[in-house]
Amino acid sequence: MEQAKLGMKDFVLTLTAGVEQLVDWRGNAFHIFEADTDVTLNFNESGERIKRKAGQGGNATREYDRVIITSAVDQQIRISLGYGGVNDNTAQVTGNVTASWAASNNSKVTGDVVIPPETAAQVIGANVNRQSLAIMSNEDNLSSVRLGTDNTVNGSSGLPIQIGATASMNAKNAFWVYNPHTTESVTIHVLETEII
Repeated sequence: MEQAKLGMKDFVLTLTAGVEQLVDWRGNAFHIFEADTDVTLNFNESGERIKRKAGQGGNATREYDRVIITSAVDQQIRISLGYGGVNDNTAQVTGNVTASWAASNNSKVTGDVVIPPETAAQVIGANVNRQSLAIMSNEDNLSSVRLGTDNTVNGSSGLPIQIGATASMNAKNAFWVYNPHTTESVTIHVLETEII
């Protein structure tokens, strides 16, 4: 089978302690997704042997067309081989990590906003203290609506909000809603949390 020089392929292998397992596959990178203990990789029988554990990956020093994998114990592994860039997900942070998060201390439910047919209306103004915002299309509306950041929102622009659905965000700017229905008004509910 001809292999393209694109992407990675996963292999699930059952390794027997001390027994070499040969994988005929070309590439320049590898990633070990699952393994109980370290495995040893030998690319192209070159003598370049590296020992890696689950979560580790990288690039071989040169392109390979076969990989010999061995383990000191019986185990099943899942390894990805092929062409591409690979990240190592075994990094650890040692020391203290400080993070701060200010919880909102004020919630405001605005009055219902009723928007006439084929009209865009502002449902909430900008608020630099806003932490989060939820805009809901009433479950009794007869059509979905469009959410935008200015009064140019229309039937073919903006984020669609289905009947009874809620759009949640943490933006501080003003928002408008467009009602595309040709004869019926829609009702919009707005909840914002802020830090004051």
